[in-house]
Amino acid sequence: MTIYDQHKEWERLGLNFKILKSVCWETSLQLGVVCFKHPLLQIFEFTITKDRVDLHNKEFANKEKYRKEALKKKDYSRYIWLHERYYEVRAFNTIAPRLDDKTYWKLLAPVWLCSENGYQYRKLWHKLFSSDRGSREYLMEPEERDFLKSLPSRFTIYRGAVDDKGISWTLSEEKAEWFHARFPHVETKVFSRKILQENAVAYFDGRNEQEIIYLGFDRV
Repeated sequence: MTIYDQHKEWERLGLNFKILKSVCWETSLQLGVVCFKHPLLQIFEFTITKDRVDLHNKEFANKEKYRKEALKKKDYSRYIWLHERYYEVRAFNTIAPRLDDKTYWKLLAPVWLCSENGYQYRKLWHKLFSSDRGSREYLMEPEERDFLKSLPSRFTIYRGAVDDKGISWTLSEEKAEWFHARFPHVETKVFSRKILQENAVAYFDGRNEQEIIYLGFDRV
């Protein structure tokens, strides 16, 4: 059964139209199975039955219901986590105008730490991290803030990636080397630069990466 035939079969069996519209043809053709990438539900499977369609439709309807309830109750963290991981940052951006400053920064950190698409959404992440909102201290845990303050006025950061345009760096050259070698089929290198402490937006160690968020304000 071709990818297009699979899509027709999902449609014939009654998959919700909103999910049907979210088909990612590029990924589907690469994997040989139709892939749906809706912000609330992703489907990658060869088994196409009425029972599976009913299950997905029920899960999708529940998520839509819970998302509306979360907004009504101002439960913004729940609103975000109802989305698939790839779309959580977009969900955060949607509700950002509703958040007070403290909540904005306290929510932004876990959304970032749970994400795996910092480079794909780097312009959006740059905008979110460069906000001029007050109460920025809530972006980090107290021990992370203290550690960042303890760093020298100038220090070296590293990045193992395809380029040096991203905002995620590390204090560990070894960790940068790990990221450099993570995907052997992708051409990457290890970048380094010296920066001013005051231009390090945040320090995170929740993933044991000694991560520095750096937006490219300077190079010293």
